[in-house]
Amino acid sequence: MAHYVAASKLQDRGIDLPVAEHVIPIRGLSSSSSSQLSGRDQLLSSRDIAVSEHITGLRNARDIFGVDVQVGDEVSTLIFNTGVPFTLVFAPGFQCLDVDGNKFASGACPFTAHDTASFSGGRIDGPILNLTYGDGTGASGPRGYEKVGLAGIHVDRQEIAICDHAVEQNWTTKPLGGFAGFSFPNTDTQKLKANYSYTPWIFTAYEQGLINPPVFSVALNPVYKDLVDFANNGALAIGGLPPNVPTTGSWAITPVVSDFADEVIRYWTIIPDGFTVKSKENPLGKFVPWTEQAKYIPGLRRLQVVTSVWGVILPKAYVDEIYKSIDPAPYQAKDGSWVANCNAAYAGASVRIGGVDLFLDRATVITSQFGDDLEPGQCSLGVYAGSYFLGANFLRSVVAVHDMTKGNERMLFKQRVFQN
Repeated sequence: MAHYVAASKLQDRGIDLPVAEHVIPIRGLSSSSSSQLSGRDQLLSSRDIAVSEHITGLRNARDIFGVDVQVGDEVSTLIFNTGVPFTLVFAPGFQCLDVDGNKFASGACPFTAHDTASFSGGRIDGPILNLTYGDGTGASGPRGYEKVGLAGIHVDRQEIAICDHAVEQNWTTKPLGGFAGFSFPNTDTQKLKANYSYTPWIFTAYEQGLINPPVFSVALNPVYKDLVDFANNGALAIGGLPPNVPTTGSWAITPVVSDFADEVIRYWTIIPDGFTVKSKENPLGKFVPWTEQAKYIPGLRRLQVVTSVWGVILPKAYVDEIYKSIDPAPYQAKDGSWVANCNAAYAGASVRIGGVDLFLDRATVITSQFGDDLEPGQCSLGVYAGSYFLGANFLRSVVAVHDMTKGNERMLFKQRVFQN
């Protein structure tokens, strides 16, 4: 399996983390969807193995990020998702349906079979992995143990699912082999038929002492109108920082905070300080504190940092503030989605985390990356109203370090240096 080895173990002066020795490209595989928010951005129901309602969709509505993973003796490009815990491939001869229940024509299925899929470490008795999402998509199949390797790190006995059934929308990327989940272990057993917890590959490797320090870093490349490299759309660094990724400013450091009453961490959820918004009225910037209260647990509402959501999704009041940085102001297109003029001025908006402002790059706030259904001169907005996510558009502006240290789980962010 191809991976890069850093030439040195130089430490970033701001924190005690090395440059990682295990680094692989994150492949950006554009989806055909141009809808502003896919239904898969919220899990609505599951059968047999129920996963928390906080989970995001299996893939991003607009970007699909892939990493090369060795499952058994075969390497496949799997969708990289920091919002789910499971490793999932598809069995030879699996049934592939569209959301209307029709079989895809030969060669048209968005997924491809893992020809050598097997459970060399044994099959797991009990409920299968069976996911159903609000937009009708999903996957199901038995669970078991198999050898799984990524970036030169190999786990001999990793739990995986080999799915024999898939329901998907039609997208225009090449077929992909499954999913590689990098969330925390899913220990939400309240809705399960069995006391069952799924441990992601990254945590299995950590628990077996294969990752030191116990971190992984995500550096998604910024998107520019005339420069979109979908072959290599970023880097996943395991055990440290990605090499050769220019950054600036101080590290923003914040604890990962559970979003559940039992205080168990299941997702990469944090509490921001707020947002700084520049505008014609406030050229130096207005700070908008994060005061959103959680509904079912004490304290402030958490934001999930995740690759499987395209945009920065916030309550409308915060989105309205951020839109003040755009002149002329955003407006609704014919389909009801919010857009801006592609040549609109952008004064600047930032997410403040751990006392540090992290600037949202213009190309991720006012983006021409997608929007086939828009009128000439209209651009999609990478910040929009909805739930509580810092998605791919936020991650494109930073290097994001995910620290798995038990009892000291945290996230660290540093500003990317943008193209002039």
